[in-house]
Amino acid sequence: MAANLQPSLGVPTAMPLAQAPISVLLVDASPDERARLEAILRTTLPQVVLSSTVPEQAELAVHRDHPAAVLFDLASSPQAGLSLVKVLRATHPEIAVIVLTTPGNETAAVTAIAHGAASYIPKDMLAQDLWPTLQQVINLKVESLKHEKLFEHAQAVQRHFLIPNNRDLIGPLVSLLQEDLRQMSVCPPEDLIRFGVSITETLVNAMVHGNLEVSSGLIEEGYEVFHGMISERVKLLPYSARRVTVISSITREQARFTVRDEGRGFDPGSLPDPTHPDNVGRAYGRGLLLIRSFMDEVHHNARGNEITMVKNRVV
Repeated sequence: MAANLQPSLGVPTAMPLAQAPISVLLVDASPDERARLEAILRTTLPQVVLSSTVPEQAELAVHRDHPAAVLFDLASSPQAGLSLVKVLRATHPEIAVIVLTTPGNETAAVTAIAHGAASYIPKDMLAQDLWPTLQQVINLKVESLKHEKLFEHAQAVQRHFLIPNNRDLIGPLVSLLQEDLRQMSVCPPEDLIRFGVSITETLVNAMVHGNLEVSSGLIEEGYEVFHGMISERVKLLPYSARRVTVISSITREQARFTVRDEGRGFDPGSLPDPTHPDNVGRAYGRGLLLIRSFMDEVHHNARGNEITMVKNRVV
């Protein structure tokens, strides 16, 4: 399974957001920077209800406006950003916090992810990555809230899927696994969105970089080139015949997930450290960082086409 990961790839193309307007709160200490970012956001997301505030008033604004997502510019106030992430995880777990990063505050981004942020976006990639990232975290939340009472008396839930390279299947599968975690009480509600992001990244990685063997390096040539290669290979043998195996085993104490592709694999020893500041802003590192920040254990097989992730019950 290739190591190249890109959060924007994790959004199934046929999974639209809810019809109701989506509200987003932008938090930045600088009035000029807030204005600049607002202009970018309104151009990128014209259908989104946008409000903004300073870090000191962010918590109050959340209570008042109940946004679906909060965008916090870490460069403006790293400590305030981390504090907000912790508070919202405890008081509003249904709200996705997405942090914006710039060169020099990569370590703060890693810390924010570890304490509950759903994802992060380098500011220089905001225009192309904001909408897919928002789509991902909000859709995951909507899907995970559809089911309230399943398997109340189950002692273990095991699932085994063999799925084609169809990203439209990712959302329903992730939603099902989120519900399993909720019902088995392994994962608290405030962590379900982060779990969804982690497993989505893994599935996209298996399909796109594993089975289709499309490298994130193509992104440097432009997103049209990258997505064009994906569209071509889903119809071309041998790539189109490959499948992704997903096995989950969840008890009241532990959840174990194995995702295996049928690609050529890679050398797991060549994986860069995604938490290193030099790698935080790169396309291949973000998904792996999100996975490792949520899961308690992450292992690759020797061939590099299989990843096993373990999440222990949070007491």
